[in-house]
Amino acid sequence: MRGAGSWFSRKDSKERVIAFTDAIIAFAITLLVLSFSVEQIGKGGTDEASILKGIMHQLPTLASFVISFFVIAAFWQGHVFLCNTAKRFDRVFSQINLIFVLLIVFLPFTTDMHGEYSHSKIVVSIYVANIAFAFLALGILFGYILRKKDFLAQEGAKEQIARSFRKDIGVGLLLLASTPILFAGEMFAQNYWIAIIAIVIIGTRLIK
Repeated sequence: MRGAGSWFSRKDSKERVIAFTDAIIAFAITLLVLSFSVEQIGKGGTDEASILKGIMHQLPTLASFVISFFVIAAFWQGHVFLCNTAKRFDRVFSQINLIFVLLIVFLPFTTDMHGEYSHSKIVVSIYVANIAFAFLALGILFGYILRKKDFLAQEGAKEQIARSFRKDIGVGLLLLASTPILFAGEMFAQNYWIAIIAIVIIGTRLIK
């Protein structure tokens, strides 16, 4: 790409990367709500019992929505911290960042699939892999900034960045390593959302 190096030497390059990423994340988190279908709630009838049954049928979709919402929110918070501790970016960072936002944009689709086919081992595996690779991509961004010492806005943030790197990589690897459990039976696939929450919460707290 001709002129890419000079583009990233401009003072506004960091702000443009941040603005682009923020816009993509905001768009993805908004798309999550489209997985709900009001028409499906009243499909079996408009009486109270049928509507209640329709709402209960949407519970797997609600669980997927809540998990994905907070996961994307966590990604955004991590990315904000990353950007605040870096004084500039380069082309390599931008390319890794594009992979990160690609995985974020893909999440509404896998969330919708998970809500509709939560019993499917393959679908749940794809959903978990999507979240796991997004964690890994964010971790790689932290690792890249950590390696480029002249990118750090302040030397005191080095340990915090290293901790974030270990946490994101660790959670991503834990999620991937746990996926074989899904194939132990349909019950494990249907209830795996509990494991996702546990791995993300416990992993981010225990990994130092």
